Amino acid sequence: MTIRTNNVPRDILYPHDLSLTELGEFEYLIDANDCDDNEARHTKWNDSGATFFRYRGNMYDFSNFVRIELQSARTSPFCHGVEANSPLLEWGGIQADTFYSGVVVRYIDDESVVVGTYTS
Repeated sequence: MTIRTNNVPRDILYPHDLSLTELGEFEYLIDANDCDDNEARHTKWNDSGATFFRYRGNMYDFSNFVRIELQSARTSPFCHGVEANSPLLEWGGIQADTFYSGVVVRYIDDESVVVGTYTS
């Protein structure tokens, strides 16, 4: 497995940091049918608790990532279990793009993450 990153921290973004066009990519997070106007939409977004980050020209929703844990210590079916020698253990979360590749994230602090790509 190869993991590539430039170790540049990326800001964690909240709905109020995004344009309505950007938020439109994530309509599945709110019930937009209940919104009469853009102000109502922004209110719903801000109440959603959703968080995002930008990487390589794309917006990512943290809710699409699963936590990485040791296979033998998995506490949830919503975790990605790996062996003790896996380089993925250095990362906090993973989102697959294909069967062999995807994106990994590691929290730096409450406001930033480092992002990388993996291939196997």
